[in-house]
Amino acid sequence: MRREARRLRGGGDRAVHVSADGTARRAQGRRCLCASGPELPVQRARDMLFEAGATVLLVSKGTGSDLRTGLTSIVVDREPPQLGVPPPKVRADAESPAYILFTSGSTGRPKGVSVPHRALLNYLRWCMSVYPVDDGEGAPLCTSISADMSITTLFVPLLCGKTVFLLPAGGGLEALEEALHSGRRYGFVKLTPSHLEGLRQLAGGRAPACATGCFIVGGEALHGETLEPWRAHMPGLLIVNEYGPTETTVGCCAHFLRAGDIRPGPVPIGRPIALTRLNVCNASGAPVPVGVVGELRIGGAGVALGYVGQAGLTAERFVRGPDGAPVYRSGDRARYRRDGTLEYLGRADNQIKLRGHRVEPDEVEAALRTHPAVAEAAVMLHRAGPGDDRLRAALLLSPGCDLDQADLTGTFRNHLRDKLPPFMIPSVFRVVEEIPLTANGKADRDRIARMLAAAAPRERRHVTPETALETLLVRCFCDVLKVPEAGATDDFFADLGGHSLLATRLVSQLRELLQIEIPLRRVFEARCARELSRAIVPDDSARQRLEAAAAIVLQVLEMSDTDVRQQLHQQGDGACV
Repeated sequence: MRREARRLRGGGDRAVHVSADGTARRAQGRRCLCASGPELPVQRARDMLFEAGATVLLVSKGTGSDLRTGLTSIVVDREPPQLGVPPPKVRADAESPAYILFTSGSTGRPKGVSVPHRALLNYLRWCMSVYPVDDGEGAPLCTSISADMSITTLFVPLLCGKTVFLLPAGGGLEALEEALHSGRRYGFVKLTPSHLEGLRQLAGGRAPACATGCFIVGGEALHGETLEPWRAHMPGLLIVNEYGPTETTVGCCAHFLRAGDIRPGPVPIGRPIALTRLNVCNASGAPVPVGVVGELRIGGAGVALGYVGQAGLTAERFVRGPDGAPVYRSGDRARYRRDGTLEYLGRADNQIKLRGHRVEPDEVEAALRTHPAVAEAAVMLHRAGPGDDRLRAALLLSPGCDLDQADLTGTFRNHLRDKLPPFMIPSVFRVVEEIPLTANGKADRDRIARMLAAAAPRERRHVTPETALETLLVRCFCDVLKVPEAGATDDFFADLGGHSLLATRLVSQLRELLQIEIPLRRVFEARCARELSRAIVPDDSARQRLEAAAAIVLQVLEMSDTDVRQQLHQQGDGACV
């Protein structure tokens, strides 16, 4: 694979783009320079190809022809030609790009971070020296190759002579849970706090899945409450809270502790890894004292080369330190504690971390403004509950626009689907009378958040449930999604704004109410209450029993606690409701 890619790109550091599904040989693709997941819209992937200057495309058999146009393609899930021929010699120095990884961009387009071999090797050597790779068979890959978290799982086990276990494509949290219950012992599992929250919900109060002695957690802020089941059931489990922007190569600092020692609240991000400098600075770049909040600036061997094709943005974010070496301005607020560990305190700008993904609201807003009915837009994060973060969009419509306002969500989600990956599409759209501005001309997000909270949702035509099971499912949809009403044919994701963690919560609730096992993938396959009611139990006789149970559950849900106790008393001690 390396030989063929090098031959086709003519040597040198020209980029090779990887676009392969979860069953392709992902470890092979990482030798190349530019990666994206299959979930990206075609136009966005094309923009990334152009930005990176890619000349060769690594694809799986299922990759559509739209993406291949104008590029030389290599299909990775078939045997390459000329087996047994030695690979070509590759001349790459420490500053040659190892990969380009794209993240959401504040300018309205994604930005490609160019990471050199020097930075990647420094991170991997550190991982091999501190992570318990030998305490198991390897590690399961549970994140997309388009996220730099996957680098830890893809490379560290292989470099230590262990195995990388690829989970089934599209399996999501359920595939991860099954892997953790498989009986196999893993050296470590790298995952996000959202993964942990989903595993906690799937456990439903039981001992959670865990087939390893070490969880490496990254991608978003970690809170002790998320780890409560592991603290209670597995106090000796090693937890590593790893922090690091893409621009400083996966992880630049880490905090090590046992699950039994975790307390509620934010978990520190710890101390720098090898050959890394972390300074908390004021607006002029001078370090601040211990305990004082400032911007975290990161220097050392892990700093990336910059943003491909964006010299201005590179100069703004990658500055020179006192010794002349490059320093990355993270935009993250932090402070040093007296024990020498760092605390992460959020962003100094509007950037959002959503279920492990970086989201720049400006990019989502720019995509919304391409719709002819939108004059202006503002996007922000709304925390509906623990583990339930969602994007919400405020829309100022163009005068005289012809728009079906009864289905705003469907209209704008369809518009954004061809421009943005799924995690960047808001779950709620509201029309407002104005987009208020601050004194310096920027969107006043505090006022907009209040306006969104006060704005009534537009009337939507709902299909009435026809059976008790459909009615119960619609009720559960509303409860989990925190929406006032839904219909039997409303899509849990596209129409109602659901996501994978909320689907996990829905499955957990249905398991509790109906006492049946429902695979999580059923919610993704049968996305509305009507389809889900048929998919849960396809057998007619079993469905009749489930309909009867759903009717009883609905009756109980309508009863007060006093009524329930009275019914139990009348039925006797052995009653089951």
